[in-house]
Amino acid sequence: MSVTTAAVWIFLVLSVLVALLVSRARASKRTVAQLEAMLTPVDASALGNLLHEREDAFLRANLAPRAYRRIKRKRVRAAQGYVWNISRNALHLSRIAGLALDSADAEIHRTAQKLAHDAVELRRYAILTFLLLTVQVIYPDFQIETLRVRERYTGLAESASWLYRLRFPESRIRISAALCG
Repeated sequence: MSVTTAAVWIFLVLSVLVALLVSRARASKRTVAQLEAMLTPVDASALGNLLHEREDAFLRANLAPRAYRRIKRKRVRAAQGYVWNISRNALHLSRIAGLALDSADAEIHRTAQKLAHDAVELRRYAILTFLLLTVQVIYPDFQIETLRVRERYTGLAESASWLYRLRFPESRIRISAALCG
């Protein structure tokens, strides 16, 4: 590897690191209202229909293989959009929970910790689900075990509602509506 190539790689890595640091610094200065505005409603029942094994089996049985693969890819891409929004919402909810961690009330603190933990876990799971769905776009016949991202997301929305009732009663939004539409 030449010195120029090495310098370019080092510059690229440093640029990515600086960009990550800047984005984290900006994210830490956001208010609850700003974070709430970033939430995207997700239709969890529509996601459940897209990922339902029986619906997939029905399509497989009633469509020609080529038509099945085409429809399957469209359904998987739509599911990826929902999963991406779930991942982003989990990120914003973990930051909202972080703002509530400064509370002196022990119940609020516990609830915020649980929400933050659940949000980070859901984000990891959503990213894994997104990657598995990407494999399914490439290979529509690739079977994925039952994905529980919808159930985990609705559970996270319930935790967020509980935290909002305790810590942010003055908030103008209904958090469950902001998350689930």
